Amino acid sequence: CIPCRCNGHSNECDPETGECINCQDNTAGDRCQFCVKGFYGNATIGKPGDCQLCKCPLGTSSNSFASECNVRGDGSLECLCREGYTGDQCEQCADGYYGDPSVPGDYCKKCDCNGNIDPDVSEWALCNPFTGVCNRCTNKAAGDRCERCRDGYYGDAVVAKNCAKCECSACGAVTSVCNHTNGACQCKANVIGPNCSTCKVSHVAQWE
Repeated sequence: CIPCRCNGHSNECDPETGECINCQDNTAGDRCQFCVKGFYGNATIGKPGDCQLCKCPLGTSSNSFASECNVRGDGSLECLCREGYTGDQCEQCADGYYGDPSVPGDYCKKCDCNGNIDPDVSEWALCNPFTGVCNRCTNKAAGDRCERCRDGYYGDAVVAKNCAKCECSACGAVTSVCNHTNGACQCKANVIGPNCSTCKVSHVAQWE
């Protein structure tokens, strides 16, 4: 009998083949000789810290966004970024995503404009890469996420996408802008009606 040869990362191996079982310290392989994906280093040194988390861009579990990484000949790290990330160290959000991967705890989120974006607009133009504010709302929508009807229109911009022009009376309403959801107009004094087109009882029209 000979000891299991697992480079110090496991004490268990198959009694027939010697293949290592239950490799520890983020290692893998029949001799625990490789670092698992997402980690880099030389697992054959035989120490617990042989395999380090990919610093893509930070060496913390919350801010390591590479599916795997490799050490180049010059000693620098080559990061293979996960979907939504780009840059040499996965330090930027890819087109169609926003956030700041270099800030601890932050990550890249997909732009969310509630489907109110021109399909012909390039993904890089969908939203601000840091704030996620949508750039060009369509379907008469507005708001940071194109979540409401724009001024002068009302309806459901998210589900029904039926924003319609406000119908406020030019004479009886304070403004042509109505409630973004139900279309209610803001009436002048002694004026009533959903469109502000009717005088109250005992009043006559004297439109300015």
